[in-house]
Amino acid sequence: MEHYSDLEVRPIETLIKGDTERVYPQIIPEDPNNTAPEAVPWERKPYDAQAVEAELRPGTSTLESSNEIDKRGKKRCGLAPRAFWLALIVFGFLVVIAVVLGAVLGVVLSPRMSRGAEPEPGNGDSSSTPDGNHTSDGNLVFATSKLTSANWTDPDGYLHRFVFFQDTSSALIVRRWNSQNKTWATNNITDILIRSNNPFAPLPPSTALASAGTSFDPLTATLHLYYLTSDDTISGVAINNLAKNPELWEPDDLGNTTIATWPGSQLAAAWNRCWNKKCDGFIAVAYQRPGDAAINVANSSDFSKSALVVDASRIAQKSSIAMFADSARLTMYTELLVSPTLGRAQENIFGGSFGAGWVQESQRFEVPPPSDNVQLALGALQNYAGSIALGLLSNGTVTGEYYVRGLGNIPIASVQFRDGPADVNFSMIATGEDALFYGISDGKILQYSISDLDPSVFDFMEVVYP
Repeated sequence: MEHYSDLEVRPIETLIKGDTERVYPQIIPEDPNNTAPEAVPWERKPYDAQAVEAELRPGTSTLESSNEIDKRGKKRCGLAPRAFWLALIVFGFLVVIAVVLGAVLGVVLSPRMSRGAEPEPGNGDSSSTPDGNHTSDGNLVFATSKLTSANWTDPDGYLHRFVFFQDTSSALIVRRWNSQNKTWATNNITDILIRSNNPFAPLPPSTALASAGTSFDPLTATLHLYYLTSDDTISGVAINNLAKNPELWEPDDLGNTTIATWPGSQLAAAWNRCWNKKCDGFIAVAYQRPGDAAINVANSSDFSKSALVVDASRIAQKSSIAMFADSARLTMYTELLVSPTLGRAQENIFGGSFGAGWVQESQRFEVPPPSDNVQLALGALQNYAGSIALGLLSNGTVTGEYYVRGLGNIPIASVQFRDGPADVNFSMIATGEDALFYGISDGKILQYSISDLDPSVFDFMEVVYP
């Protein structure tokens, strides 16, 4: 089929005549009686812009079929076909990269996420631990678990409380309270360390526990928990920067020092403050040494060196130990066995007006001979204006004495527990630096505030766990 050409054929006469006599197309007057279709100018042709574009594309015939034009000119999502498929391929590649990165980050961050704690209301049920071994049903506190507590004040002035114990699987558990949102949270320290691939051997049930926090400089504050392993050596875990990494529990190797103890030794710890800004003070850890069960005190400035504080002749085997530090001195209570049926709390003091070393002080209140149920505890009163010493007797009664400046030591025949569960019978006790008392009774950890007006009266606050 011949192609039609719209090139104008010039009359022969125009080839002979000069430009001055050029022949131009004639204008034909419009015939009013003409019914033929009107000629349409090029720019108003009835086919669409895609056909025009195809017609103007080099090498494209004006007589191509409309199907071929539509196939080449059809757009997807506003893009030419080639640009659309290129964009789709790039998008798919980015999606694959995002999925891979997400999987890698999930694997890397999962141990750290396990360090987190799920906040709970003050009186709420406990949450299950990450390994799924524990629920809110049943007794989650080991029947003869030891108990210890510590405090820390963050850079914004909010108080944080920590209560440590063992659950029914002998795992180390800490309950954490934040004064900003007034909620409790739970960390399973054993599970955290195992998941983080840190070396951590299973602990014996009812292992000795002691804790201390440093907070002279809130930006560098630390928290330490000490315990005994199955071979009667002291080990520990710590949060080495409470301000920056408050959920990061790490093993504490005590300066790569091995400290052996008397079988059945108890532990006590306290932060001995240094009020000189050039030093941080030290954490003191008291224990009964192997061989003769005398009381030694090691300190974090050099754990390899321990000081003898209470001679073996003045200490009962498996004695309870309690320590407390205020702005002036470090105080320690231990048990002296007066007779086979009678014990007595005795006090030793380090520093303050007594000099740099440990000084033997007087005997204090009576306690039964050492047993698994007898426990000593020391705490602060009235923002360190006073102190309190408590002894848990074998029948569950809590006795002791308190000290107030200007009044001296005042005995407590039996603490009155006001409100809360009836007929409490504590198996273990602990005190905090903010005039709080903790006790395990009937499988629950209970919290009481010590009255400022009468420190022999403890007012129930809440159930800490479960």
